[in-house]
Order: sequence, then C-alpha cells, then structure tokens
Amino acid sequence: MTDDRAVVKVFRSVKPTLIDVTSKRCEDTKEWREKSQQHLSPGKEILNYQSIFWIACSSEAVYKQCVFVFDLHEQGKLKNLKIQKHESISTLSPNMTRPWRALMTLPEETILEMLLKVTKLDYHLDEMTKEAEYLKRTRNIQVAVCKHSKMPWEKTLNHFRTNEDEAEEEPSQFIG
Repeated sequence: MTDDRAVVKVFRSVKPTLIDVTSKRCEDTKEWREKSQQHLSPGKEILNYQSIFWIACSSEAVYKQCVFVFDLHEQGKLKNLKIQKHESISTLSPNMTRPWRALMTLPEETILEMLLKVTKLDYHLDEMTKEAEYLKRTRNIQVAVCKHSKMPWEKTLNHFRTNEDEAEEEPSQFIG
C-alpha cells in the first residue's frame, strides 16, 4: 500500500473492539499492531508507520480531520500545495513523518484547532508543523521550570511574571 490515507483506514478498520481510541496510549496495543502488520507489504514494518498508526488510533474528531486533510490534499486544495513535475495529485501524499509526528504528543484540543486551520486553508502543512514543533519545545521548557519551581505552570507564572506579555515571551526566548 502506498496511499497513506488507505493505510490509516485499514489500520483503523482492524482495531480490536475492546480498544478505546480516546485512550492516550491506544497505539501500544500489541494485538492491534499485529493485525495492522498483516496488511502491509512484505518487508514493511509497522514501526515505520508510527505516525499513521497514531492517526488510526486517534479520537473520532481528530481522525476525521486528518482524513479531511488527506482528501483536500488529493483534490489539490491544500494551501500552498506544490506538485513536482514527476508527481501528480492522485499519487502524491502528505509527508507522513514530520507533520503528523509533530502533532502526536499535543493535547487533543490543540491538534483539532491546528487541523481545522489547515482544512480552512488558514495554514499549510508546513505552518502547522512548525507551530506544533514550537509548542512541543515550549512545553518542554514549561515542564522543566515547573519541576524546578515545584509548582504548576499557572502558579509559576503568577509567581514570576510582572505582566501578561511576559507569560508568552519567557519560554519562547529559550527555544533554539
């Protein structure tokens, strides 16, 4: 299978009935991975499909938005979609590694918000990816500061900031 959207749909269709796709770690299910592996071409490993598997096990809302992104891509309607001379809309698929991997650890509300911006053509996939990666790096700084201060993020902000603008600026200045 070369069409990533088709792979996502197959992986989702073989999901064992007892698995709750809203679970944060549903992708760790061995049985599901084994069933999905059977649908891959010989020599292909399920480990190489981590981001596709993530889409397959995401909540219904996230899954539908991801499939909608695939549909828009296939129709050539995504913002700033550039097709190389040797490619066509029907064979080209969004790069599955970077955009989807960038979303994998973000909160569902954030993922939905970003995917909605892509489907409304406010963002192109690269913009979404860059923002998701930025949010992940910012979150890592927040976690480190919270561990050091031994306080939750909101309490840490209230303790150290002097105005609202500093709340956004403080973590971002440490991102390389």
